[in-house]
Amino acid sequence: MNTSTHPTPGPWCFDTKRGAIATSAGESVAVVCFHGADSLAQENANGHLIAAAPDLLAALRELLADAVRSGLEGRPAVLLARAALLLAGTDHHAGVPATPPRQWLRLPQVCALTTAGKSWLFERMKDQTDPFPAGVRLSSSRLTIWDAEQVSAWMARRTTKAAPATD
Repeated sequence: MNTSTHPTPGPWCFDTKRGAIATSAGESVAVVCFHGADSLAQENANGHLIAAAPDLLAALRELLADAVRSGLEGRPAVLLARAALLLAGTDHHAGVPATPPRQWLRLPQVCALTTAGKSWLFERMKDQTDPFPAGVRLSSSRLTIWDAEQVSAWMARRTTKAAPATD
């Protein structure tokens, strides 16, 4: 088992008989659980997609490095690619300086951290004086993430401004 902070190096393959992702040396990396899949074809497609992860990661890193060299790092597709790497736990790639690891929060985690409801948080995002940090929408779906450091900094600013509670 790989206990480092780096993923197991590829290439990987999908063994349909065992339902396992394995290295070229036959070492198991993961087992694909097929619970809830609609069909055997979907199960196999999931396994093959996971097995392609090391190659997809390498290609994404190269594309991002090319985008940075070309001055396109602010383009929406490049930002989405960078966010995908962050969610995968790695945002370093060839030709682009590594940034410190960031923790990303989904909406339920943001609500738990702030002890606030989502409606209240979205209203605070419209605040003109000290808006709550905007989330990063990762796709056309409703998947949005927040930078934990920005959320914590906002909370720290708010608590220093707040009056002490009285009993």
